[in-house]
Amino acid sequence: DIGVTGVQRVLFRSENGDLYLSTANGDFNANTGGSEYGNSFLRLHPGMDSLTVTDYFTPYNQAFLNAIDGDLGVDAPVLIPNSNMLIGGSKQGIIYVVDRTNFGKYNTSECNCDNQIIQSLQVFNGQMQGSVAYWESNAGEYIYGWTANDYLKAFKKNGNAFDTNPTSQSTFKALGIGEIPGGILSISSNGNTDGTGIVWGNVPLSADSNLVNIVGVLRAFDATDLSKELWNSNQNSNRDAFGSFAKFNAPIIVNGKVYQPTFSGQVSVYGLLTSTSVDTLTPNSAGTFLKQNYPNPAS
Repeated sequence: DIGVTGVQRVLFRSENGDLYLSTANGDFNANTGGSEYGNSFLRLHPGMDSLTVTDYFTPYNQAFLNAIDGDLGVDAPVLIPNSNMLIGGSKQGIIYVVDRTNFGKYNTSECNCDNQIIQSLQVFNGQMQGSVAYWESNAGEYIYGWTANDYLKAFKKNGNAFDTNPTSQSTFKALGIGEIPGGILSISSNGNTDGTGIVWGNVPLSADSNLVNIVGVLRAFDATDLSKELWNSNQNSNRDAFGSFAKFNAPIIVNGKVYQPTFSGQVSVYGLLTSTSVDTLTPNSAGTFLKQNYPNPAS
């Protein structure tokens, strides 16, 4: 029992069996020897019948976040391959970059800052409610994020940190000012081959999705230049529209097809009008998609 009253968003397991997660709102007293880890990134090590907290990071303004429902654990943390980086976002629109071998714990200094971690990037205007997406191309490594009331943005890895200015961004914002989740993202590519990366975003079409069921749209962008929207499911809405937006559900890309969960009682599956394979699913071909619907097993 780690004493967290907020619920963790997701777990990731590393090569040595450790588990990584972020927590939502809740009490915090780990810095004074307690067992409460609200609004924190945690590393857990499994034992025979228990999990032990072996490291943590908690933002300096944890109490403020808890008071305003600004929970850190609103999206899933991401482990960056071939590095010690763990990355997660928050409802403040901040991306936190943590060294997973030394999380940094809680900053007790009077700086009112998180300078004990690799980076704290205030790069979005809206709440970050979907995990960052990651892609390594021949031109470099990038992370992507899309919050409500802001543009889809890409940030390039530069040594042991990320550039604070986006390398590219979309030409339009995700809708809303409040708590709609913006774009829930995935990446597809032919390995790290330049020109094959596609950023897929599950996004509300025209309204805020907080507490209501609204229409969604699946959008595809060139991962190297986000100003280029390649395709979206509303371009031919009679054929491709999937109906109700499923919050927090990222597109899944497998063998040249894109699977999008919905709140319309179905999973919509998109594929090329011609023969499909991973190698042919590129920005040059993303404009020729066709949808099939499969019943949602939970409906």
